Amino acid sequence: MKRIHLFLIPLFVLILLAACTPQGGVKTGTGSGATKSAGSASSKPVETMEQIQDKATKGDAEAQFNLGMIYLEGSGVAKDPVKAKMWLERSANSSYPKAQFNLGVMYYQGGDGVVQNLARARAWFLEADKNGDVLAQSNLGVMYYRGEGGIKSFPKAMEYFKKSSAQGYAEGGYNLGVMYAKGEGVERNTIEAIAWFSIAAAQGSTKADGVAKGLIAKLSPEEQKQSKARTVELAKEVEAIAHPK
Repeated sequence: MKRIHLFLIPLFVLILLAACTPQGGVKTGTGSGATKSAGSASSKPVETMEQIQDKATKGDAEAQFNLGMIYLEGSGVAKDPVKAKMWLERSANSSYPKAQFNLGVMYYQGGDGVVQNLARARAWFLEADKNGDVLAQSNLGVMYYRGEGGIKSFPKAMEYFKKSSAQGYAEGGYNLGVMYAKGEGVERNTIEAIAWFSIAAAQGSTKADGVAKGLIAKLSPEEQKQSKARTVELAKEVEAIAHPK
């Protein structure tokens, strides 16, 4: 998925809008241009357009999402942004998180039959967050960081970055590392920054791994011990958030 990068200072790059394009549409038997839905099981049988339409009409939220994405992407049918928005809204109003997330993206970007509206984008990301959507959580962190669609709040940005990190989304931990390194919303703390960069590195971010190693190299031997201990401690804290007892 594409991301928007905002360059802040030469060393630290805050990764902003975590996903600025919609999560992919459904795979159907209607043409070679169809794509597979993000997160769907590879073993799930391919459905025909008629089967999806029938389910969507009967109120199946997943089918409504899939039908919306088919019209949005033009997968085997002519693109129709109006129908896409209608079906995505029906799915989203049934609390289907992918539809809520994608509507948030559509309102954030504008286009495809939607007038840009950052307040509505934030509102849909908030709804998707209620259903545990990790990309929505990261995007809420971005929007609170920037003050897009509502108030600007570094504490709220950190809250949502932390939630996404707890779900294994590396950019959440990376962005927290940047905020601690720069002292945004918190007192500047290099050891805490390293801990968050290390969490992100463990989740697969090579950028975070490089930044963490560069910062560790500048610490004294005693500070390196403190940093290692804090990283181990933070990993347990993140695990506790992800899997509360």
